[in-house]
Amino acid sequence: AGDTFTISEGRGRLGNGSFTMEGSMRIEGRTPVGYDMKLHADKLDVQCPFYRGPFSFDAELNEGTFFGRIFPKLTLNAKVDNCTISVPSIPESEGELPPMLLDVGIEVGKNTHFYSPALYDIWLQGNIHYGGTTRHPSPSGMISVRRGTVTYLQTLFRIRHGEAYFNQVHSFLPSLSFHADTRLSRTKIFLGIEGPLEGMELKLTSSPEMSREEILKLLTMRGAYMKGQDTSKGEWAALLGAGLQMSFLGDVQETVRGFLMLDELAIVKDDFKKSKKVR
Repeated sequence: AGDTFTISEGRGRLGNGSFTMEGSMRIEGRTPVGYDMKLHADKLDVQCPFYRGPFSFDAELNEGTFFGRIFPKLTLNAKVDNCTISVPSIPESEGELPPMLLDVGIEVGKNTHFYSPALYDIWLQGNIHYGGTTRHPSPSGMISVRRGTVTYLQTLFRIRHGEAYFNQVHSFLPSLSFHADTRLSRTKIFLGIEGPLEGMELKLTSSPEMSREEILKLLTMRGAYMKGQDTSKGEWAALLGAGLQMSFLGDVQETVRGFLMLDELAIVKDDFKKSKKVR
């Protein structure tokens, strides 16, 4: 109607879920102004590489004032539950997000599964909020690990304590506090991660006490190392095997685990000696 665009009723479905939308805005030249848009989503059936499951939210896009200037403002309340999430690859970009005011809250339900076949299998719960702007976000909240495991250098570690704190100024990324352990024969190995996600510090300790180098050899060449064999010649092969397991073997592991309906399954590389006789 002239320079005014109005959605009186908009409806749609995604799988068993549905959404509705309404709102209006004006066009001045090529610039949208005076916008007030609302979108309600109820258990949208999302199936993509990094999110599988229902997704519900209420969102509004209107205008807000920041230091006397008018900006778009996104208000969002979302809940994720009964879903499986993995971290998507983020393309490198030198650009910035468009300036926008934020009032975004995300509730992470107790049935949220954070999963990658070769890296982690974790159940999460918590709440996150982002205020501020897209250029200078102001995060708050925390997500905790209810239970789960993480794979490091072909070794499955059971998580004892894990939390992601959204407390970094002007950053969307969390700080991590994470502790897990595993047992190899009579040695208990502890894995700890502390600090912001982009600069976290990883610590390896053990009981009985071992140096970091000894722990790494035990994890990558466990068979030969535990038997007291010389591991210097096999270090590169062991590291190559660890990389192989994180890619190809991770997919095989996931397929077999799903087919057999197992809670845990680990396919690992170990050192062995060829027999002189073939039978």
